[in-house]
Amino acid sequence: MAEDKEKNENQEENEEQASNEEVKPKPKKRVSKPVTPSKDAETSKVSRGRLDSVLKNLTKTYRLGKDSFRVYDNKENLEDVEVIPSGIPEIDALLGAGGIPRATMMELYGLESTGKTWVGYNFAAQAQKMGDRVLWLDVEGGFNAKRAADAGVDFESGTFVEYHDFDCGEQVMELIGGACESGEFGLVVLDSVAALTTRQDLETDFVTKNGSMGTVARLMSRLLPKVRQKIARGGKCSVIFINQVRIGDIGSYTGAQEISPGGKALKFLASLRLKLRRKGGKLGKIFSPEGDIVGGYSVAKLVKSRYGNQDEECMFPIYFKEFTRNLFYEVLLKAKEAKLMRPYGKKVVKYWYPYDGSELKADTLEELYEYVLSFGLLPEILTALKLDASDDFVASIMENATELLEAGLFEPTSDGDESDDDDDADSYEDVDDY
Repeated sequence: MAEDKEKNENQEENEEQASNEEVKPKPKKRVSKPVTPSKDAETSKVSRGRLDSVLKNLTKTYRLGKDSFRVYDNKENLEDVEVIPSGIPEIDALLGAGGIPRATMMELYGLESTGKTWVGYNFAAQAQKMGDRVLWLDVEGGFNAKRAADAGVDFESGTFVEYHDFDCGEQVMELIGGACESGEFGLVVLDSVAALTTRQDLETDFVTKNGSMGTVARLMSRLLPKVRQKIARGGKCSVIFINQVRIGDIGSYTGAQEISPGGKALKFLASLRLKLRRKGGKLGKIFSPEGDIVGGYSVAKLVKSRYGNQDEECMFPIYFKEFTRNLFYEVLLKAKEAKLMRPYGKKVVKYWYPYDGSELKADTLEELYEYVLSFGLLPEILTALKLDASDDFVASIMENATELLEAGLFEPTSDGDESDDDDDADSYEDVDDY
């Protein structure tokens, strides 16, 4: 009997457990409801009075500039970046924005004899044409006024200031900051960072005492942030730091083999970094009709930029003396602005011009000059630009083009309108770094 009672009790317990499991309801799925914005959020987007008062109090408390704060409330208010062009179409296209933006710093570096100072002269000439004053700080002591005039620098308008009597590197950095903050200059060029000497090095007796290492790097890291602040306060002045390249780093046997002097502060604070190198071999030289070397080609690589595509390259010519390029540049620049000539290609900036229903394509601007002269396109371009043929500038262009054709400098080519976009030469693999 006892065993029967235990069996009955066990059966009743099992039945109760089964019934409890069946009764348990299934969990309901939670449905997320869309969150409606509150009335406070809607009113905060509409009202600007409180925000304006806060910005006004901050400007007054911390003695900020009038336009230090910029409130963006409409996409239509976005403006194009104001830049200073280089005067070299290939470099302007490479930079993306068409030049160096206002109130920014740019490092222009490379090995010796690659055209860094020449590019700086071109930037200075274009800044003058925009109505700005230029301050050229010649630390190396190699400023050549005639060479600068060949690049287009104007020495008669009083807008170019050159200074070379420096005491130490600290004074140079203070001059840059003061010039930018004054608002009187639109461009400051330092040539070069590698030639800077600190006050500590000047006061050290190297005969009886060893000097310290990395003094220029410490100078740049200590004073460059102050210069950056004064550039921002000035609002319009851009600074170009011309720099050299040396092989290897101090105490390092691995990593990058080409190091620019001045430490890492300039790399961090510069908005643009452009590296130049020479194109080696016979293809990197420009010959006159008599066979003399009158120029050469350099390759520019965009190392750092907020506007252009990094690691892209372009090739541009540099003349050792005044030659033919400057006369054609003004007309071709206007043609480019009028979209008569446009760059094409991904790896290299190339140019094309419509001719008899086809396209004249050129790897460099020099080749485009040849096509323009050889096919007699200069009058057509001048007509399209609505330039007066009686103008002195146009007359000088036509006269110079006729002289070049008679001298046989540019021979017409039958296959000038043919070009291969997939040419392996576009990668500049034949460039020699030396």
